[in-house]
Amino acid sequence: LIGGLVAIYLPNHFSIFSREEGYDEAYEVRHRIWKEAYNVFRISPYWGIGSGNYHKYIQLHSLSGYYVINGEIVYYGTENGYLRTLAESGVIGFIASFLFILVPVASAVKARIKRINNNNIYYLIASILCLMTASNTLYTLSDKRTLVLLASLICLLITSVTKIEIANVKEQ
Repeated sequence: LIGGLVAIYLPNHFSIFSREEGYDEAYEVRHRIWKEAYNVFRISPYWGIGSGNYHKYIQLHSLSGYYVINGEIVYYGTENGYLRTLAESGVIGFIASFLFILVPVASAVKARIKRINNNNIYYLIASILCLMTASNTLYTLSDKRTLVLLASLICLLITSVTKIEIANVKEQ
């Protein structure tokens, strides 16, 4: 309640309320960045330009993929993790990398449909979906801590489903 009152009466002190650019301008900037990332993807659609090479590629071949503020390069990337994965890994790498996520989630959903009751599965799937949603607006997997978190959640999901399936087989 106190935090809400402070945010209402002092909105200029919170970055979320004091935008320097309008929403239309922010969309135009992001749209241009997305379009550029898609054009990078079109250069090598099957194999991509190589993992971790997007930043270097944009600096060499683009004048608008990064910003220089006070003589320092401020890099915004693709503003979309899925576009960056497509540009760096191509369609083949994109499908392969997301199968590592989708297969365990699908098997957990399948296990739940089989009436395997483990509420931890819900929390793990929800956490993975939150990380995947965040990747839509920012390339979150570039941070190693987030990548370790995602890998840990997937491993926990796999072991949760496997342990329950083994317990069900022993009961029968």
